[in-house]
Amino acid sequence: MGSRITIFTKVIVLLLVLLVPIVCLYGYSHKVSIKVIQEEIESSSVNKLSFLVSQVETSMDQLSSSSLLLIEDPDVRVFQTMYLDNKLLNLDTITVMNRLKDKLSMVSSSSSWNNTMSVYSTSMKQVISTDAGQTFDSDYIRKYTKPDWQVQTAKINGSTQYKFAWRTVEPVSPIPRTGKVKFMFEVKFSGENLIRLLDQYKEGGKGDPFFFNPRDGVISNSSSDQDLIVQLTRKWREDQKLASGKQVMLLDGQRYLVSFVKSDKMGWYLIDYVPLQEILSPITKSKDLFIYSTILLLTLSVLATFLLYSQVQVPIRSLMRGVQQLKKGNYAVRIRTRHGNEFGFLVERFNELAEQIQELIEKVYEEKIRSREAVLKQLQSQINPHFLYNCLAYIHSMAKLNENAAISAMVHHLGKYYRYTTRLEKDEAGLEEEIQLVLNYLEIQKLRMPRIQYTLELPEGMKPLLVPRLLIQPLIENAVIHGIELNPAGGRIRISGTLDAHEYTLVVEDDGIELSQEQLLRLRNRLNRPLDDQMGCGVWNVHQRLLYRYGAPSGLEFDNSSLGGLKTTIRWNRVPMQEIFRLEGVM
Repeated sequence: MGSRITIFTKVIVLLLVLLVPIVCLYGYSHKVSIKVIQEEIESSSVNKLSFLVSQVETSMDQLSSSSLLLIEDPDVRVFQTMYLDNKLLNLDTITVMNRLKDKLSMVSSSSSWNNTMSVYSTSMKQVISTDAGQTFDSDYIRKYTKPDWQVQTAKINGSTQYKFAWRTVEPVSPIPRTGKVKFMFEVKFSGENLIRLLDQYKEGGKGDPFFFNPRDGVISNSSSDQDLIVQLTRKWREDQKLASGKQVMLLDGQRYLVSFVKSDKMGWYLIDYVPLQEILSPITKSKDLFIYSTILLLTLSVLATFLLYSQVQVPIRSLMRGVQQLKKGNYAVRIRTRHGNEFGFLVERFNELAEQIQELIEKVYEEKIRSREAVLKQLQSQINPHFLYNCLAYIHSMAKLNENAAISAMVHHLGKYYRYTTRLEKDEAGLEEEIQLVLNYLEIQKLRMPRIQYTLELPEGMKPLLVPRLLIQPLIENAVIHGIELNPAGGRIRISGTLDAHEYTLVVEDDGIELSQEQLLRLRNRLNRPLDDQMGCGVWNVHQRLLYRYGAPSGLEFDNSSLGGLKTTIRWNRVPMQEIFRLEGVM
């Protein structure tokens, strides 16, 4: 009989067959990825710069087009004509000037950029501007009459400030002559607008954008690296072959990807630079991590294959057969086990599980039966003969006095009260139904004791909740009998509710008898003890049902109320215990 290839050998060969092509493919893909990513980053950077330049030029076009519209404005024409007809500034002339100033302000504010708009009249030697400090200067008009965007620079506190201006003159001429210029329209914006755009562009990115003009200088963002910008602009001046696009520069001993786009309208370059090492470092780290991971994976795979074969495969087969029998309902199935290893422990637990499943199912049914019996006892406790006798005695007294309205109200609320409390078909009810039962009970007691006043503060989100039946009424009854009836000055009951991400809360307060701390402690301790004569059946049942259905810390809490009597808090978790068991796979 020839030698037989074991499963262990087959798995090792399979791992090698899988890993070798993966390593080769990853090496090739890594090389291609670096090239593709670099090209994509270069292209993306140029596209972003082009988009930013287009935004700048669009804003400049909007500002310059406003001058062409305002030149044809009727107030501009009337302004010139009125002066030619009348050398004095009369009321009509002043009115036109004010109206024209308002129009300038309105057009200026329509732009997202901070700007200044001005109209210069050479014949009147007047200027109308959105800048209150602007004055008429003939030399200024003579100096700047070119029909395109021009840059003005000024030194303020040691730093260079830039302003860009567009001017339109009347009459229009390819080469304007100052002597024939009637008036000039001027739009100016500050370089601060460009700085804000650069700051927005830089947010969340790795670059350092700036505007550059070899003749006028640099407009950089607020957090730029001035030393690197100086090095870059020097090399820019030295290399006369640069054009709009991208290239790699060596700055401060490190390679940078420099992207740039020229704005024809401004005559400036928008430049951005990013360190190549920072861009490609994640790919390099990923390659090293892959190599180390591959070696480690190969080693661990060999070891895991051996362990799986010798320690797992055979025990799993036994467990699978046992599970299949358990699935068919054969809880008597048992697996033979070998002591001394983990699977032996697992097999023992499997055998114990088979024995305990039936017990767990029986316990669940027993708890459900006990819950039903507790509810029935609670319902039966509500049919209080003493309470019914008091109500009938009240009806009898009112009948003697011919108080038909009081009799009708008592019968109405009493009927609703007993109709609800004697319904046994469901264990749960809507919280709104429970509140209505409480209101019926309070109205009955209010007929007997007119001093009773109650308030209800319940969030709308709690009203549709399903809760155990007769959850609140026993606490209201406790407040009336043991609180308000014992205090002739009492009569106030407050019901409020809150909800949060984890639990719901209802609070019942009265202004009856205030308890000492010792009495409160005894009251709290009785909740978790077997039912006795000193603890009301209804209150005890409410606490026990909440604990069973929702789990700790659900239940009742007692404290003194700010009203002067007892404060009872009903607290229950948002997720019932049965739902928790179901999610955990217990039920």
